[in-house]
Amino acid sequence: MLYAAQMGVAFQFFHPVRDINGNYVAGQAANLSKSLLGPDRLAASAPELAAVTLTNYPGVVGWVLVTVTLSRLGQFTLTLTPPGPPTTDDLITSYDIIVAAGISVSTTLLTSLDRVRMRMGLKKPGTNPPVDIQPGDSHPLDSLINVVISEVSEEYQDLIGRTFIEQTYTEYLDGSCTRSLMLTAGPLVSITSVESVQYLDDGAGGVTESRTVVPRSSYVLAGLRSQPRFLGRGRLDLVAHCGIWNEGKKRFRVIYVAGFASVPEMVVGLATEAVVSRINLAQTGHLLSQVLGDGQITYMRPQELIEMRDTRLAPYLLEAA
Repeated sequence: MLYAAQMGVAFQFFHPVRDINGNYVAGQAANLSKSLLGPDRLAASAPELAAVTLTNYPGVVGWVLVTVTLSRLGQFTLTLTPPGPPTTDDLITSYDIIVAAGISVSTTLLTSLDRVRMRMGLKKPGTNPPVDIQPGDSHPLDSLINVVISEVSEEYQDLIGRTFIEQTYTEYLDGSCTRSLMLTAGPLVSITSVESVQYLDDGAGGVTESRTVVPRSSYVLAGLRSQPRFLGRGRLDLVAHCGIWNEGKKRFRVIYVAGFASVPEMVVGLATEAVVSRINLAQTGHLLSQVLGDGQITYMRPQELIEMRDTRLAPYLLEAA
């Protein structure tokens, strides 16, 4: 199996040790021999080999926890050799580890490692009979799952033009020549400040800003998160006697808070399904299968997944209030 790791970041997986009868053998971490091939397919340097540590997994007989921290990009091959019979079965095992940069998860994720692992029905490594994996437990697929979570989260938020989490925005907006000034993000939570901006020649070949506060009494807020099921952009509407938002490029500077208190559960569920599907499709090819309650098997093609995604994300497209 190919494992994915991040350069300079510790990565863990489990290695089983059995005897010639298939029974697990305890306490073998110190007895395993290890060798490591680098990306050039030559023996890795001594420090890189030393960065591979083996420890007995506490409380689980016959499983060794392998911790790998590699500082070069490329594909490594780690080979573990146990003692010969009768101590163990003398089965030599090789693990391919591809080390990449930039696979750490983003800060705006739409699902979590634990949600995906629960949907996939993963079991805790080293348990016999199998036990459902729990939060905090490690699994060999964790790095891959985190990569796909990050990819799906970025793709979905780029597709619909928004970031879901609540955050503060500072924007320079063009004057609209109307009574309404449309914000870029939403739904709107609160306004910190609104200022009109004029740009002045500083006499030295540069430009300075001259900002004037727009009185809070002159506009009202629209596109608020407190409106029932409102998902669109925030908006500032001038009251009747205050005219229009004057024309001009980057004419107004607005600082405001927008976004959801938490990612909507429907979006979380959709992102979770996408992560699980992408991991499964990598193993099953171009079809995703499902066994129904009556034993029938149904198949879904990737294009159907895309159509389902677009339909369910449509309400969250960032549109005007």
